Amino acid sequence: MYQLINAGKQPPKLIQLSSTRWLAWSETVSTNIVQWQELKQHFQLAAKSQDNKCYTARMLVQMYEDDSNLLHLLFLDKILKNITNLNLAFQQTNADITKLYTDLHMLLIQS
Repeated sequence: MYQLINAGKQPPKLIQLSSTRWLAWSETVSTNIVQWQELKQHFQLAAKSQDNKCYTARMLVQMYEDDSNLLHLLFLDKILKNITNLNLAFQQTNADITKLYTDLHMLLIQS
């Protein structure tokens, strides 16, 4: 489906969420936003091809047809990217503490 819509390009891999690797949520949300239309159409076809027997496909169709879900992901995308970048900065071995403080302060003000 993705290749048909996007001139033969390979789709980016969907990343599975993990309760212990919450920093991966940023990439997961971004990938889902990029593939929103393709995933929506995929699950519409899956729900119809199973004669409405596939409960998961029906639930996903309902979620993808509700544009407020896309708005939530767009809102979360920016916040998650900022938090992930700050977290990665804190994980550096020789990070500048004053820059970290400034970045943390800016994140709190922006949020």
